Amino acid sequence: MGYSTDRPLNTVAVHPTANVVALGGGQQAQKAALSDREGLYECLFHHLIFEERIGLIPCVEKEVFSPLNAMSFSPDGNIFALGYEQGQVCVYQMDDSFQNTVQQIEKRFIAKEEEEEL
Repeated sequence: MGYSTDRPLNTVAVHPTANVVALGGGQQAQKAALSDREGLYECLFHHLIFEERIGLIPCVEKEVFSPLNAMSFSPDGNIFALGYEQGQVCVYQMDDSFQNTVQQIEKRFIAKEEEEEL
């Protein structure tokens, strides 16, 4: 298994009940300020087994100009927290669409494998 990103990677969290891995990091604030690209501070979600990107959580706080250094799921997987280098913490409630997306990816890959066996 492997996951690739287009940004420095500082932290990883595995969902406790779904086949999902979350990846976070981003450019240092001073490098982002001098770059024509944004700081890449989003949290990326990938399917743990199939490695496909599921989605991302953009940095919604306008004042956050620092990389993600910590992230964690609650034990039931319904709450997700991000911690930024500058001291900000963002907490998210994971809704049903998150789990639905994971299930759709799994169904698609299972169907593809069954098709290849025929």
